[in-house]
Amino acid sequence: MQVSAYTVRENIAAEVYRLFTEIKEQPPMFGLGWPEVLIIAGVGLLIFGPKKIPEIGSAMGKTLRGFKDELNNESSSEYLEEQQEKDS
Repeated sequence: MQVSAYTVRENIAAEVYRLFTEIKEQPPMFGLGWPEVLIIAGVGLLIFGPKKIPEIGSAMGKTLRGFKDELNNESSSEYLEEQQEKDS
């Protein structure tokens, strides 16, 4: 079965349209719309300055990565299993 380029483009366009309409239908992040998020970002930029923002982002990333690693750590899960056995 041969598929024309027009059909492929039409399917891609339909999928892109579906994804964009799905994004619009989602509720705003934490009850905030894009204008509020942009205002908060602007205020953060004014307070911390353009040089400090990457440092803050890096520190937050390291913290979240450490938290994620700790959750995935086997010793942590073994500790939780031992605690659950003691409670039972």
